[in-house]
Amino acid sequence: MSHVEAIQSLRVSQGIFTVVNLALASYPQVAISLFAACVSTIGVCCAPVQGTTLWRSPKLFFAFGIDWLVAFVNLAALIALAVLTTKSKYCDASTCTIVKVNAAFTGFNFVNWAATATFLGMQLSKPVKCVYQVVPTTEKGSFV
Repeated sequence: MSHVEAIQSLRVSQGIFTVVNLALASYPQVAISLFAACVSTIGVCCAPVQGTTLWRSPKLFFAFGIDWLVAFVNLAALIALAVLTTKSKYCDASTCTIVKVNAAFTGFNFVNWAATATFLGMQLSKPVKCVYQVVPTTEKGSFV
């Protein structure tokens, strides 16, 4: 699998987990998860796919920053959901089940975004290879 296909498959899984998180975040107790899902949706729409960009394009640095921002928002949502399930005294059976499932999918989403950001960071931190092209001279008689 090439690096472009890896990024594209991670983007698809990010979109799927974002849709699931949006569906599970309909309860008012999990508003942080709703915010994280909205930020994830914006991140999926804004972040470019690496296949059509240049090697050191500013778009890749932008995608790297967006991916880490969305990863940290999902991490904050995961922590908030974990605290809600462990410390809430108003947690009834159905709400707690939804919050636990939502926390699991938020965790999967965090791992996806962190993996994409790490992969882009590895691609951006590779040393640039300089390629020089030899241009023939245009003088008469220089062609052999």
